[in-house]
Amino acid sequence: MIKPAAQLKRIDLQPKQLRHFLEVVETGAISSACETLNITQPALSKSIKQLEMRLGVELFRRMPTGVALTRYGEIFARRARLMEMEYRHALAEIDAAKHGAAGTVRIGAGPGWVDTILPIAVTEFQRNQPGIKFTIESGVMDSLIPRVLSGDLDVICCSLDFPNHPELVKEHLVDVKHAVFARIDHPLAKKKQVKPADLTQYSWITPLEDHVGRARLESFFSACELNPPDVLAEVAASFSTILRFVTLGDYLVSAPYTFKSDAKRLGLKVVLEESRLWETPVGIVFRYTDKPNPVRNSFIALLRDEFTRYVA
Repeated sequence: MIKPAAQLKRIDLQPKQLRHFLEVVETGAISSACETLNITQPALSKSIKQLEMRLGVELFRRMPTGVALTRYGEIFARRARLMEMEYRHALAEIDAAKHGAAGTVRIGAGPGWVDTILPIAVTEFQRNQPGIKFTIESGVMDSLIPRVLSGDLDVICCSLDFPNHPELVKEHLVDVKHAVFARIDHPLAKKKQVKPADLTQYSWITPLEDHVGRARLESFFSACELNPPDVLAEVAASFSTILRFVTLGDYLVSAPYTFKSDAKRLGLKVVLEESRLWETPVGIVFRYTDKPNPVRNSFIALLRDEFTRYVA
């Protein structure tokens, strides 16, 4: 029987215990975790038991084929992953500081923002703080939200069309209107007026796994009492790659109207104005924390300015 911890506010946990716990979670079996950790089963069982005693709850229940998390174990596993992540990031930042750097900002953003706003913002930020390193990855809202929740990303720039989450801060910056783009010699580019029905006659290209974007597209055509068009290409790449595809074929693509000038340089034009499509709130998302993060906060302040300037 495990007694409740007397003082949950002050529980001494060791990084080794977190690693042991998370390895058992990943493998689902004490014996398998022992092989990975290269320790004996009695030693691992003792480490898990000590952790449970410190927390005052049982973390695992035994099953015929291994172990499974209890309700308390599921809660602790989610937090333990973040703790381990922060521990590794702390070691990385200490190492960076030893070599003259001052930390790393990990950013995720929608394909369009990776190509437009982020290069400007990162360059400007590093001009004033050259010791800061950046990692930047492109994705869609469905893939970026779990990454910022897990602690893999510090901040993301994306659509805010998702439910509020107690661990996330959503900061609305702009409302973005969308338009339909095609190459300048596309058959629709020659029409004086393009109707929604015309858009169903051609294939579309979208970012990979952009389920929210696909849902918007389908809702638009459904509201027009039309079947949605075929999406024949999903691209896991930057938005410039997607636009490059559109310049080479009769594809259509939906994109923020603010990308109009960038698209024009690539040989594309708007074939359906933004007033006919949808409008989405766009902004910055980051994980709530009581600990100040000066570097991240400074970069977010710069992002606000760049967003405002770009969509003006």
